[in-house]
Amino acid sequence: EVSTMARSTNSYIALAFILLFSSSITNVIAGSAKGAANVAATAPQKRKLTSLDLAFSGAVATMIGDASLHPIDCIKTLQQSDEGYGLGFIGAAAKIYKDQGAAGFFAGIGSYVTCDGGAGAVKFAT
Repeated sequence: EVSTMARSTNSYIALAFILLFSSSITNVIAGSAKGAANVAATAPQKRKLTSLDLAFSGAVATMIGDASLHPIDCIKTLQQSDEGYGLGFIGAAAKIYKDQGAAGFFAGIGSYVTCDGGAGAVKFAT
């Protein structure tokens, strides 16, 4: 039997996969639908991205990802604690909302997004 934690983890992985690849798949489908008329079109000029460009892009992308998934991370953290042991996803979310309100899903987001955004900048720039 698969535990509730394993099912939750698999759900998070599936959600991340869908978010990561959905725009890429859409672009491929849209690109193939343009047909043979655009084959002869010249490719746009590409410029080389500087380290600063990459750092900024990495920081912004990391911060957006962290901010959008932070409520799910708060639920997961509660589930892993002694206080939330045995709670399912919905039960943990209900407990956070009951105890702290909607703001409870974003507890600690400022420092988390700031620090991880800096790490994303370094990762993308190097």
